[in-house]
Amino acid sequence: MEEIATRESWTTHPLPEKHARLTASWTFTRKEFEQMKYGLIPTQMEDKWFIYYEDCWLHFHRSWTGYCIYQVEFNACDDFIEVLQILVSRDLEQYRESSDEYDLMLLKYMIDSFLLVKVVEFPYEEDFDSEVTSALYRHHLIGREKKPGK
Repeated sequence: MEEIATRESWTTHPLPEKHARLTASWTFTRKEFEQMKYGLIPTQMEDKWFIYYEDCWLHFHRSWTGYCIYQVEFNACDDFIEVLQILVSRDLEQYRESSDEYDLMLLKYMIDSFLLVKVVEFPYEEDFDSEVTSALYRHHLIGREKKPGK
């Protein structure tokens, strides 16, 4: 069985005061939500994210720096779990992305790929002129991907 990530599993810093509040109409099944609550503990240098669940919030931290980049608040409904709000760092010393739209796409990708272990296409913010450039960009943002069944 996989180890459940907790705040104590990694060195972290709180979400900075400079942050934005985003909204998304995302819902998840109870089974998906239980799977997300396991989080993600980095096991090698190429793992760029540490993710844990605590008090209705999923926290996304960069593994090398411990900086909190995203926080997602959930609400349990009758048959599903809904996202109430998303907070994203806007401290340029910690995180350089500034597009709310792209942050929502990247966050959804990480939830689907890392936590729900679904095969999903990586969202590119801009057109890349080569496969090498796009692969480097993807590795820079998310690092090593967890593969289904592993």
